[in-house]
Amino acid sequence: MNKTLGARSYQRMGEALTIIDAQLDGDLAIRSICERLHVSEFHFQRQFKACWKVSFAECVRLLRMKRAAYCLVFRSEQRILDIALQAGYDSAEAFSRAFKRYSDQSPRDFREQANWTALTQKLQTLEAVRELQSMNRHYTVEIVEREELGLAVYRHQGPASRLGNSIGEFIAWRKSQRLPPSVARTFNRFYEDPRESGADYRFDLACEWPVDRDWTSSVSILEGETLPLDFERLPAGRYGKIQHQGSDEAMSTAIEYLYEHWLPKSGEEVADAPLLIERLRFFPEVPESQALNHILLPLA
Repeated sequence: MNKTLGARSYQRMGEALTIIDAQLDGDLAIRSICERLHVSEFHFQRQFKACWKVSFAECVRLLRMKRAAYCLVFRSEQRILDIALQAGYDSAEAFSRAFKRYSDQSPRDFREQANWTALTQKLQTLEAVRELQSMNRHYTVEIVEREELGLAVYRHQGPASRLGNSIGEFIAWRKSQRLPPSVARTFNRFYEDPRESGADYRFDLACEWPVDRDWTSSVSILEGETLPLDFERLPAGRYGKIQHQGSDEAMSTAIEYLYEHWLPKSGEEVADAPLLIERLRFFPEVPESQALNHILLPLA
C-alpha cells in the first residue's frame, strides 16, 4: 500500500482503476467517477497520482492506446475507424496522430507490421500501476490433477518486445486451422521473467490439439511461411493452481506468491517443467481487470 494514503483512500483509488477499465469507451468524466466513489472532486486527481504515480488523464490514455494496439494487431476484422471511436477519438485522423505519439507508427503501419518497442516503453508506466494494484491481493492455491493433453505449440524466442508479433502470427495460424478459443483451450508456458529477459526471451504460445488428429509439416505453414510450431503431449500431472483475475502485469505478483510464499510452506517439490498458464477470458474481449487465467505450477 502507498503509505502516503490511508487504507480507505487507497481502496477508492483501486476502485477508480476498476471503473476506468470497465468504461474505457464510455463516460470517464472525473465528476461522475467522484460521485460514484463519494470522494471530493477537489482532491481526486492528486490522490490518484499519489497512489499510482501517473495522472488520471495519462492513465486513461495509456489504457486506451494499449487496447487500441491489441485490437489493431490481434483483431484484424475491426476497422481502424471503429477502434478510433472506441478509444474516444471522433476521427481516424485524430486517432492516428495520437497513436503515433505513443508507438512511432501510424495505426495502419502498426497493423501491417507492428514494432512494439516504442509502445512497450511507453506502457512501462502502466505496468508499474498494475503491479502496485496487485501488491496487497490475497491468493488461494489449490492442488489439482490434470489429464494428458495434446498441444500445438508456437515457440517464441527473441526479445520480449517482439512477443506481440509472435502472438499475431499464432492467432492467424489458429484461424487458418479453425481453432478459436471456444473450440481449443489456450495455454502459455513461461521459462523466465520477461522483466529480466534479454535478447533470447523464451515463451510458448499453445492451444489444445486433439491427440488423435493428424499432425504433418504442412500444418505449420501459414501463407507460405513456415512457423516455429510443433505438436507435443503435455503429460498428466499435479499442479499448484491460482485462479487469477486481472492484467498480465498484475499476474507477476501471483507467480511470485507461488514461488516465494506458498511453495516453501507446502512441502511440495516442483517438477522439471515450465510454469503453465491457461487463458480463460481474454483482453481485449473483456476489460483487463476481468481477464481470467489459471496459473499452474507443475509439481513432482
